[in-house]
Parts: sequence; C-alpha cells; structure tokens
Amino acid sequence: MNIEELKAKFLQKSVADIKDVDLALRAAPFLIREVVRLEEELKEAEERIKHLNSQFRKQPLTSKKGKKGEAEWDIRLDEKKNRLYFILSGKFDHRSGKSATNHLSMVLESIRKDFDVIIDITNLSPDVSNRVHFHLRKAMYNLQQMGVKSVVRVVDPKANPLSVFEERGKDITFKSFTANSLRDADLTLDNEGKFLKV
Repeated sequence: MNIEELKAKFLQKSVADIKDVDLALRAAPFLIREVVRLEEELKEAEERIKHLNSQFRKQPLTSKKGKKGEAEWDIRLDEKKNRLYFILSGKFDHRSGKSATNHLSMVLESIRKDFDVIIDITNLSPDVSNRVHFHLRKAMYNLQQMGVKSVVRVVDPKANPLSVFEERGKDITFKSFTANSLRDADLTLDNEGKFLKV
C-alpha cells in the first residue's frame, strides 16, 4: 500500500465513499503502523535536539584568575579530586578582596559537597585591612556553608601567616591543616586518614 495513493484518494474527503470502503479497511492497519513509525522518529528527533542543546549549554566554571592593582588570585577546581585551589598573592585592598571572593563564589557553583580546599597565601602581603579581612572571612564562611571537608593553608614558615584562614571557634565543621608548599598540601589531603595514629 502506498501513502501517496491514499492521500490522492482521501485527502480532500471527510469520509470514504461506499465504493472505497474496502480500500479504507485495508488502509487502517497500514496507517496505524505509519503513525507509530512517525511517533518513534519524532521521539528520536527530540532526543537528538535535547543532546545538541546540552552540547551548547555553558560549561561549568572550573577556574578563574584575576588581577587588580597589586593583588592577584588564581582559583581552580580539580573535578576528579573535588579539590579547590585558592592562590592569593600580592597586596589586597577591599576592591581586590571583593573581586577575588566573588570569583571564588562563581567557581564554587561547580563543586560537589565534601570538597577539599588548598589556600596558598605564601606570597600574600600580611598587611591586610579590616575590609579585606571581612571578604576573606566571608569566603571561609561560604566554603563552610558549601560543605568543605578539609582546608589546608600553604604558608611561608618564616612569615607571620594571615590568621583569617585559621581554624577557630566552635562552629568550625572542617579539618584544618598547614603545609609549606602546594605539593605538601596535596600530599596531606591525598594521604588523609591513610596512616595509623600512635
């Protein structure tokens, strides 16, 4: 049976003529199969469109760098380890502090719960104003609210480390460590809980 033949015969009619009843009866199963085939094609097309839309969707933000005045920051997420690196250097004022913590919030949208954070402040000027302290404390609060599991501060052992990133208070829900380099910080987190305590 041919769909074109059926269209030519019945397209302009609201009901079949009595002489075409036999043809209409034979056409019914054919038309049902055709409707099912078209429904399947439509479903496949919708799935392809959905897949293509997902390809065009904005990829999650996993890194952000910035520089303002004498301050620089580098924020990146290792998705495999679910680990965030927050590297601060130079001298921050309230504007650069706000920008850095805003960028941190953007990257945090891509992270999963129970993540680790490495905060490298070895090259950060210790001369930090109260307004900068406010933004950095706000960043620590946001990390805690997002479900941070462990925080490692990378500090210069010869310098007086910035206290804003230290573990303090009864409300702290994460483990806190200190390291002398990014490599040591990574090793600390990679080996956390793997050694027997004496």
